[in-house]
Amino acid sequence: MGPRLGRRRGDPAGDRRTVRHRPAVRHRRAVPRAGSLSGGQQQRVAVARALCQRPGVLLAGEPVSVVGLGPFPGVLALVCHNVGVMGKLWAEALEDADPGPSQVLRSAGAGRLQIASHALLPTVTPQLTGLLLYRFDVNVRSSLVLGLVGAGGIGFLINQSIRLFKFDEMLTHTLVVVVLIVAVDRLSATVRKRLS
Repeated sequence: MGPRLGRRRGDPAGDRRTVRHRPAVRHRRAVPRAGSLSGGQQQRVAVARALCQRPGVLLAGEPVSVVGLGPFPGVLALVCHNVGVMGKLWAEALEDADPGPSQVLRSAGAGRLQIASHALLPTVTPQLTGLLLYRFDVNVRSSLVLGLVGAGGIGFLINQSIRLFKFDEMLTHTLVVVVLIVAVDRLSATVRKRLS
């Protein structure tokens, strides 16, 4: 069906014609609901969501299949993910650094290494350290999730305790996790205070 012709509203003469479009009608097949997806489609949607939210979990699958179960594939997954993330964050911090001190040293005849060590590095050290502590905090929490896919660590122990119905061990492991997270947060706050 094409556009309908009709009178323009508010036109006293009524002889002008305008094109009025009907609102777009969505077909039921165009936007499938989650409940109407097949099993394979639901799995693909779940994998896509997991990739967007927790890339470390999916990155752990490959090292587990290559090196086997244990903490080593979890470390490999975290390293592979964090090299890219930290490279991007640190590069942005270096780009956003104040160019004033660098320009002063360059005009005085300093070389690249001297500019980097005496102007750029002291300017961005608090930002780089803050980003490093942030990623360390994220990695501590991600390591728990990695244990669920067989990448070792305390997450694996918690999962195993739940499967064996040893809830006293599970509670002990969970308390260790809470103490570890609180200790990392306190350490991070202390280091940030000293840097600023």
